[in-house]
Amino acid sequence: MPLLQMPNELLLQVMKDLWDSQDVKALQAAACTCKVLREISEVYLYSTAKFIHGSILNTFLDAGTRVAKRRSYLRSLKLLYSAMGRHDPSDILHYSLDLDLTSFPNLESLALECFVRYHGTTIEDLCGSFNDQYMRAFTQASLLSESLETPRPFQKLRSLTLIWISSETKTWDIEPTSPVFLLPQLQSLEISYVDIS
Repeated sequence: MPLLQMPNELLLQVMKDLWDSQDVKALQAAACTCKVLREISEVYLYSTAKFIHGSILNTFLDAGTRVAKRRSYLRSLKLLYSAMGRHDPSDILHYSLDLDLTSFPNLESLALECFVRYHGTTIEDLCGSFNDQYMRAFTQASLLSESLETPRPFQKLRSLTLIWISSETKTWDIEPTSPVFLLPQLQSLEISYVDIS
């Protein structure tokens, strides 16, 4: 039987097997073959994303804007900001300000890690802005949200990692009633350098 005459369920299983075997190049090749295989392979190609460069994050966001259903494929997102290595954290933080975390309806795992080892006003301002942005998203998703007009985001979020390490700030102050603690489906929460007062 020719490949394209197989039911979509079987094609999806083939793509899953490629994903499980970590054969991303084969998935990418399938996506370049034809529209049918592109749509099926994208379910796995867009399921996991890890970013340390702002330009790559921007490309990913543009792809999700061009084809909205790609955002629904994302299951695991890692945003890793680091000033310890060769990457400028302001690069990815700048692009992250355009990132609407609530636009990924099937997100199951989210890791936001910021390792800033030097003092810099621009970086601190960007980190603070991003912190405010994702706290607003968690507030909208929390059990305390009473908004009936907008759907509650993060309904499938099971794992959340928030790591903030800075040379300036020893701990991140957080209230016991923070929305981070009130996400209904959360099963795993890891927060570092926190002062719960």
